[in-house]
Amino acid sequence: DVALRTKQFIDTIFRDPEEVLFVVSHGTTIRTIILNWFHYAPEWFNSEKLMNNCAVRLITKENNVSTEEYIYGGVNK
Repeated sequence: DVALRTKQFIDTIFRDPEEVLFVVSHGTTIRTIILNWFHYAPEWFNSEKLMNNCAVRLITKENNVSTEEYIYGGVNK
């Protein structure tokens, strides 16, 4: 269900692009957005470690090439 909703969200982003977009959500949703954005296999989602609290991931797109990275690893409680 989460994967389907995030896929619809990404389709909207690509249809109506913005210069800058901030998305604040839970780790599972963020991982699902990354899964759909980069067309990763479901195995990636299962092997990707859980995000720490307050972690920040950045997706950038230049020359039609997207990259993603942690810009803050968060706090592990």
